[in-house]
Amino acid sequence: MARKAYSDEERAQVKETLMVTMIRCIADRGLIHSSIDVLCRKVGISKTFFYSFFSSKEELVLHALRYQQPKLLDYARSLMEDPGLSWRAGVETFLKNCCYGAKSGVAVLSIEEEQQVRRCLSKENFQAFRQDQVSFYGKLLSIFGLPVDSIDPRLFGNLALSMMMVAYHTICNSKRSLKAIFYMAIQDDCIRKNPFDFPINDVINDDTEPKVPLTPAQEEELLKFMQDDPVYAKYYDEVVILLETGLRISELCGLTETDLNFDLRFVNVDHQLLRSTEDGYYIETPKTDSGFRQVPMSAAAYEAFQRVLKNRRGAKAIKVDGYSNFLFLNRNGLPKVAVNYDAMFKGLAKKFNKCHKEPLPTVMTPHTMRHTFCTRMANAGMNPKALQYIMGHANIVMTLNYYAHATFQSAQAEMARLEAAKAETTVVAAETTVENTEETKAAA
Repeated sequence: MARKAYSDEERAQVKETLMVTMIRCIADRGLIHSSIDVLCRKVGISKTFFYSFFSSKEELVLHALRYQQPKLLDYARSLMEDPGLSWRAGVETFLKNCCYGAKSGVAVLSIEEEQQVRRCLSKENFQAFRQDQVSFYGKLLSIFGLPVDSIDPRLFGNLALSMMMVAYHTICNSKRSLKAIFYMAIQDDCIRKNPFDFPINDVINDDTEPKVPLTPAQEEELLKFMQDDPVYAKYYDEVVILLETGLRISELCGLTETDLNFDLRFVNVDHQLLRSTEDGYYIETPKTDSGFRQVPMSAAAYEAFQRVLKNRRGAKAIKVDGYSNFLFLNRNGLPKVAVNYDAMFKGLAKKFNKCHKEPLPTVMTPHTMRHTFCTRMANAGMNPKALQYIMGHANIVMTLNYYAHATFQSAQAEMARLEAAKAETTVVAAETTVENTEETKAAA
C-alpha cells in the first residue's frame, strides 16, 4: 500500500496535534511515561513520520512548551480583566493553576524531567529555550502591570519554575527572597503592590514527603538482602560505608586512595566530586569550614573500604582538578556521581519492597543512609558536638532538630538508662557510707 502524501497544511495540522498531545500527556502522566510510541498511537501516525517533524521526544517537548505560552498569557490576561477578581486574587489563581498542571491541562516539568530534556539537547538549543522563557516571564509581568524595566523577569520566572518543579521548602525560600526584593521596589516607588505578599499555603500545598531514617531492623534486612541479591550485591560495600560514615553522596564519590588512613582509621573529607552536562566532572570544596573533617572508620567501614580497594579494577586514567584514583567506578571505569546512586537506590527499594512485608521509607535516596547514620548515633547517646563534627554541619541546630529523630521508644529507653544510672549511683553511695562507718568504728 502506497504511503499517504501529506500536504503542507496537513503536516502543519499533524505537528500541532503532536504538540497538543504532548502537553496533555505531560499534564496527565508526566514526561517519563509519555513515550514516542504512546504519542504516535494517540495521534495515529508512524514513528517514521514522527521523526520527519522532530529529531527526538525532547525537541517536541520544547516546541510544545513554546506552543502553550501564548495560551498561558491569554489566560493571565483574562484573569487581570475579570471584574470579579482583585489583582492579588488574579495572580494567585494563575500561579495555583500553573502549579497543579494536571488539573488545568498545563504541561509542567519536574526538575528530573527538565534535566532529562537538558541532557538530550545541545547547549545552544537549551539556551535558546531559556531565553524564550525569560521573554515569556517579561510578558507576564507586563500583563500583571509590573514595570519590566525595573524588575528582571527572571526573578518572577525563578519562583514560577520553583513552584512548578522543586520542593515545597525551596519554593518558600524563593518566595521569601522575592517578597523582600519587590518590597525594595515599592520603597523605590517602582511599583505599588508586592505580588508576593500572600500566604504560600493559599497557592500551593505542602506535599513534602517526610525524610524517614531506616529502623535498625530495616537496616539489617536491607544489608542482608543486598548481600544475597545477584544484582545489588556489588553495591553492598558502598551502602555499608554510607551507613557507617554518614558521608554526603558527593563526598563519597570524590574519595580517592589518599583520603583513606587505615593506620589511624579515618576518612579525610575535603572535597566533593560532581558532574554537569556542560563541564563534565569537577571538584567542589566544602562551603564552610565544618565541611573539612576526618571521619572515623568503624570496623564495618574499615572492612568495606578494604574490599573496595581489593575489587577495584578497570579504572580509566582520569584526573579531575588534580584528583585521581577515585574509589567508586561505573561499568566504564569512570568515577560514579550522585545520579548513579539515585537510580540505584530507586531500583533497590522497589525490588526490596516486593519481597518484604515492611517496606522501606517512601523517600529512599543516598541521603537516607546519611539520615540513618545520624539518627542511630544520636539515639545511641553520642555527644551532639561530636556528631555535628562527623556530619559536617555548620550549625548544631541542624544536627539536633533535622537529623536526630527521637521516638517514644528511644525516649523511654533513655529515661530507663538514666533511672538505672541514678539507682546505681545511690547503691554506690550507700556502700561507700557503710564502708566509711565501718572504718570509723574500726579506728575507734
